[in-house]
Amino acid sequence: MGPGAFQSNALKLNLTDSKGTCLYAEWEMNFTITYEATNQTKKTVSIEVPDKVTHDGSSCGDDRNGAKIMIQFGSTLSWAVNFTKEASRYVIHNITLSYNTSDSTTFPGAVDKGSPSSSGLPGTQLCRLGLASNSQSSICLCFLSVGTKGMHHSAWLPLIVFFTVNDPEKFEVPMDVIFKCNSVLTFNLTPVVQHYWGIHLQAFVQNGTVSKNEQVCKEDQTVTTVAPVIHTTVPSPPTTLTPTSTPMPPPAVGKYNISNGNTTCLLATMGLQLNITEEKVPFIFNINPATTNFTGSCQPQTAQLRLNNSQIKYLDFIFAVKNEKRFYLKEVNVNMYLANGSVVSLCNHGCPGTHSVDQAGLELRNPPASASQVLGLKAFNISNNNLSFWDAPLGSSYMCNKEQVVSVSRTFQINTFNLKVQPFNVTKGEYSTAQECSLDDDTILIPIIVGAGLSGLIIVIVIAYLIGRRKTYAGYQTL
Repeated sequence: MGPGAFQSNALKLNLTDSKGTCLYAEWEMNFTITYEATNQTKKTVSIEVPDKVTHDGSSCGDDRNGAKIMIQFGSTLSWAVNFTKEASRYVIHNITLSYNTSDSTTFPGAVDKGSPSSSGLPGTQLCRLGLASNSQSSICLCFLSVGTKGMHHSAWLPLIVFFTVNDPEKFEVPMDVIFKCNSVLTFNLTPVVQHYWGIHLQAFVQNGTVSKNEQVCKEDQTVTTVAPVIHTTVPSPPTTLTPTSTPMPPPAVGKYNISNGNTTCLLATMGLQLNITEEKVPFIFNINPATTNFTGSCQPQTAQLRLNNSQIKYLDFIFAVKNEKRFYLKEVNVNMYLANGSVVSLCNHGCPGTHSVDQAGLELRNPPASASQVLGLKAFNISNNNLSFWDAPLGSSYMCNKEQVVSVSRTFQINTFNLKVQPFNVTKGEYSTAQECSLDDDTILIPIIVGAGLSGLIIVIVIAYLIGRRKTYAGYQTL
């Protein structure tokens, strides 16, 4: 995940026409807004999207008109994104966020930008335009003059700020392809920072069915090589994986709680150990919960827990409901960086200590002393959405105290320790009665031991019988 542990509710929109689905979108987002407060100070507020939003103004578009997603939430906030067709591709562009600082609930203590004045003409609109981060923002004050009985009264309307991000990268996607991006996309347009992640999006859906063809954002794609400038300061050695020949202590147990609004909707407690096989050499890496950020989302049929730290770009655990009665771990996605069999510590801009910046805008914390150790840096990227682990009834939790292996692929496994998870139907923020894994169930050993004992006894009796017959036969002489 990106900076910090983002909290948000997943948004989902499925627009239909006579053929079926015409626009499909599933994503998460939040915003950080800085505004002017009283006493000439600045305040910052984080805006999270609530459970209930409206989609007034959203449209599928056609060959002549572009498609659009519009959502409204809170009392004065709205958000929109536009899509246009360009030959055999569609373009995602013009993300717009609108808000009103006169909303004292959302923007407590906001300064009054307007003051009565007797100057100006009726209907005068004063606008200040500026450029920031290759994007355009428009901040407008509307002046209103009202005449009554020969007297001239003037007043400023509440400040409304409109922000438009004009194609910072201009996402172009082939027609009949769904755009996906698990990584955090950040648009920093002062005074607003926008974060988007967990994106599944397709505009101008053909034949009423969402495509199975995917295009992932460059942030999720494998990085083949980079050539960062090595800082002259002598750095510490990079974090490395440990070969399996060296004993690795069990990982520390972390606690991860995801909330939907003010209600806890996902609980997870576990120690995680990653097993990676790179060029036929196995390595082990323990996740340290003290330095790991997390986020997630909860939906009626799916739930997600995402972890990230300086070594791991993201590690997703995605749960699903099965037959409306049980839940299970359905999908695991991982993206982390390796260099010659080592895990390299990466982070977003602002890493403390010695660092250098690569061409992809990433920073390498404590880079190796030798540049040859960095050349060839590549992402280890594995995804499997066809898993079936941690199966338990809805309304209960799943528990496995002993070491358990989740095999994601031939080259990537996750060993869990002291695992307890409940991704659905959490009550009062506490775990429900747990279903234990077979490894923890000692009662199954009793019939196994009894069965093994009986089998051994039968074998001993049979062998004794055969030996006795042979001796008896040898005691008689032929006449």
